[in-house]
Amino acid sequence: MKRFPIALAALHALLIAAYTLPPEAVPVRVRYWSQAYARLLFHQDWRLFAPDPPACSCVLQVPQANGDVHGLAQVHDHFIWRRMCANACRYAEAVTCTGAVVLPSPLQRSLHRMAGGADTLLLDRGEACAGPPVPLPLGP
Repeated sequence: MKRFPIALAALHALLIAAYTLPPEAVPVRVRYWSQAYARLLFHQDWRLFAPDPPACSCVLQVPQANGDVHGLAQVHDHFIWRRMCANACRYAEAVTCTGAVVLPSPLQRSLHRMAGGADTLLLDRGEACAGPPVPLPLGP
């Protein structure tokens, strides 16, 4: 029983170290998990210091078989879920601005599970960007 707190502290230290090291020094999978852990629990944003900046206007949408779509953040009513969806949306928006449409495979798998097994998500960039939603393929 005494080993569990030590193992937990060691895991915490390793994840934080992997988060702060340069990307080249950490395997992709470990970096992904360290970012998910550190950003979710410790990331600070402008709300600590100033009025809220404009919110991200992009939305990840899950297409339904009947043609309807619903926002991924509305699937579960929990602040951690909404925060994870907002971060994934910002990342997807940044990736698609570079011309790429393929997300990294760990993020694809995570979004695939979050979307209930959907094969594609739609990135709706909101009012700031003209054009139709961008389809983002997901892998299992």
